[in-house]
Amino acid sequence: MVKEIQPHILFNGRNGLPGDFGTPENHVSAPKPWRPWEACITMNNSWGYHAGDYHWKSPRDVVEMLIRCASQNGNLLLNIGPKGDGSIPAESLALLETVGKWLEKCRESIFDTDIFTYDLQEKGDHRSEYHQSGVFTATGNNLYFFAHNWISSELIISGTEFKVKKVTILNTGEAYPFEQQDGKLIIKGLPQQAPDPVCPVFKIEGESKPRMYLTGGMRTPKVSHPHYDPCASDIVL
Repeated sequence: MVKEIQPHILFNGRNGLPGDFGTPENHVSAPKPWRPWEACITMNNSWGYHAGDYHWKSPRDVVEMLIRCASQNGNLLLNIGPKGDGSIPAESLALLETVGKWLEKCRESIFDTDIFTYDLQEKGDHRSEYHQSGVFTATGNNLYFFAHNWISSELIISGTEFKVKKVTILNTGEAYPFEQQDGKLIIKGLPQQAPDPVCPVFKIEGESKPRMYLTGGMRTPKVSHPHYDPCASDIVL
């Protein structure tokens, strides 16, 4: 009835139907099948101001949510609960300022990115892979690796199915030497300590769109393997 009155209206998914876009609340996950979505997240555990709620998220927590949204073509709605006089809590301001400074240097890895996931969603072609030390986003021929767990002086990324031209860390702009052979990218000469306390970001420039594939296990030469859904109990063919 409403669409008959206003054909261009958009519904969210909170009316008992899937809706035109998803709004997961306090968790970050794209709807299946994929459609436009945004995760609605609180800075602590309360939507409004609560003087006794000290469970503030860290800058890294927020950055990790931004990364997950970027890799799945979603938005992050980050809630601020102002005080009764309209002022913003100091903890919220400090969090926003820290994340904002990180974004000044790393924004290209977050905004206007391609969908780059390793699960079986209908949108995209599942070019990404799981890595125990971080996650990936991509734009055009550029791959971005968010090093959640710093890897000392050398980083190895396996399963790369594209030729790499250059590797830099966005936080500092410094380039690093690398080798690539048999699908394995080895980045060398890295500092012993993480160059950014929030999250260092590697920019890996390729000659073509980045594609990664590890098959979730052993790869038999010249035998294609089905992509897998980590949330499913069976291999999907």
